[in-house]
Amino acid sequence: MEELGIEGISAKNAYSLSAGQAHLVSIARDLVLDPEIIFLDEPFTYLDSEKRSLLAKAFQRRRALGRGWL
Repeated sequence: MEELGIEGISAKNAYSLSAGQAHLVSIARDLVLDPEIIFLDEPFTYLDSEKRSLLAKAFQRRRALGRGWL
């Protein structure tokens, strides 16, 4: 969660999350499993520029580890 900048929302009710926060939680839930490939549909939707940058960096780190995404 820290990697995507969402550690501060862990105690929030899912229904109170913004669309961007819910989107990042969904992606984080998948990334924590460390899959070889992750299939994403519009991963940057609902994200502000800061969160887009954090997500792009997370994907780059995984690419360096031999992981991929489509």
